[in-house]
Amino acid sequence: MLIEKNKTTKDILIWELAHWIVGLAKVNKKAIVMEDLTNLSKNRMTKGKRKLRKRFHQFIYKKILRRIEILAKRNGIEVIIVNPAFTSVIGQLKYSPQYSLNKDIASAFTIGRRGMGFKEDIPKNYLLLLKELSFLKYSLHKLKEIKLI
Repeated sequence: MLIEKNKTTKDILIWELAHWIVGLAKVNKKAIVMEDLTNLSKNRMTKGKRKLRKRFHQFIYKKILRRIEILAKRNGIEVIIVNPAFTSVIGQLKYSPQYSLNKDIASAFTIGRRGMGFKEDIPKNYLLLLKELSFLKYSLHKLKEIKLI
């Protein structure tokens, strides 16, 4: 949506998006919960294909988040910033199968729960799996396959 646009058009679209999000929060009388992306690792963004690097470089998440925060303050809406660590992993393992959600919506679900002050515990079934040596070997093999370790 924003990648192929010029700077002025991007700014207009960002403000429209921020107004829509804040308006939605205002109508529903809810707070806005966002991830703290200020210390986002750029390591993954520098690897890979040229087109993908260009998209990451052009992605303007900081601008979007700042606009939302500005409008939320003006409208008296609370903005809660949460730690983004492992939200996608928790969402995918815990909430995706439980509620039949895709991984992105399950991650957003995890972020929302953190904003409400809930703590995430490892499900008992996963603790049992982690005690199994064969499962640990399988997991390490899969992580090596996708080059995470």
